[in-house]
Amino acid sequence: MEKVIFKLKEPQKGISKNKQKPTLVNMFFSFGYYERSNSGTKKYIPLKYSTGLKITPFYWKDKPDYQAKQISDFAYKNFNIKLANLKNLVIDLHRELENKGKIITPDILRDELNRKLGRGTNIHNLNFGDFIRLLIKESEEGSRIGKNGKKISKATIVSYKTTLKHLEKYQEADRRNINYDQVDLKFYKKFTSYLQSQNFMPNTIGKNIKNIKVFLKEANKRGLTDNQNYRDDEFRVYQEETEQIYLNDSELMGLYNLDLKDSSRLEKVRDLFIIGCFTGLRFSDLGQMKAEHFIADNTRLRINTLKTGEIVEIPLHWTVKELHKKYDGRLPETISNQKMNKYIKEICQLAGFNEKISIAKTKGGLRVDRSFPKHELVTVHTARRSFATNMYLAGVPTISIMKITGHRTEKAFLRYIKISQEDNARKLAEHPYFKNNKLKIV
Repeated sequence: MEKVIFKLKEPQKGISKNKQKPTLVNMFFSFGYYERSNSGTKKYIPLKYSTGLKITPFYWKDKPDYQAKQISDFAYKNFNIKLANLKNLVIDLHRELENKGKIITPDILRDELNRKLGRGTNIHNLNFGDFIRLLIKESEEGSRIGKNGKKISKATIVSYKTTLKHLEKYQEADRRNINYDQVDLKFYKKFTSYLQSQNFMPNTIGKNIKNIKVFLKEANKRGLTDNQNYRDDEFRVYQEETEQIYLNDSELMGLYNLDLKDSSRLEKVRDLFIIGCFTGLRFSDLGQMKAEHFIADNTRLRINTLKTGEIVEIPLHWTVKELHKKYDGRLPETISNQKMNKYIKEICQLAGFNEKISIAKTKGGLRVDRSFPKHELVTVHTARRSFATNMYLAGVPTISIMKITGHRTEKAFLRYIKISQEDNARKLAEHPYFKNNKLKIV
């Protein structure tokens, strides 16, 4: 079923007319296109397209009209005619492609609209590298959306840019430009060997291969190539089980009670880290916390997570309540991830986390075992992993923890948490099976 609605990019609700600024109008065209999630459910994805038209929100009416209001001091007739023309164009274009028996995706429709309207670049003239740059641009602008119907995250865009940079350096080393059809198993082996020669870890190589598969899939969807080599079982994403650590409740209390009054810098970082350990929030979400996110008389935290766009609601641990009170509801600002990681290691060293941890990693194709003091392995992400692991060990139902961490399957969650053999045995010992003394050998 075809449906077109228009929405303001920035509605500016609650702002008076004289303070409102003109904002773009976006078109959303739903035509039954969907993609299946890993769980098999359908996710319907509309075409999101900028009309290029701007209007002050005061003159706009949403449901059920989705057009300019009939107000005398605004040229609403001409404005609404332009919207109607675009609506008719996209519907006609969709039916034209449908009659030709073409597979239609939001991206193909966008490209065809651009061609009809003389906008943007003719993607059929782009080489593989330029096409990747276009995908990055569309992701940054928000015109390209993910399977969940939401904008591509900043972290994913950074990852795309990194893969493009590696491809460009590989092309320099190989002394040739790569086109769509050359991305085959031969390319796969040469490119992964190149990344290994640059001493990248398997999981880093895997991320780059995963992105290349995304780029080829997009090129296929837009009719730029018939190359299906990326679907081959041998064109696999590298993945190595990494040894990740977590901090147990005793260690977290040691951090919480550590006297850092002589260093405001370390104290603020420690406090933010503790909040992460008892909320399970990502670093990006710690940086967006505001007073309005603390609800129910400061007993719960409700926030829209940046990476997934999901709203999570978390009961506040007593340490978070105390820190909220300590900063009078205005939590410390986050610093760069790099600096925060550096300071956290320093703090954990002061806390005496010197236990030797053995880590096995593959670097340059070789498996290497090294030992590190625990404080050197603690990062910002350790907070989130500690939250999930400690909650699991405390007997909190897995499904309840996953509601906060965002893991889709229990298998993925159990792979994410890290518990020692000792902790696992202690948890099992509390299970009724091991406490049942009614079954005795006679």
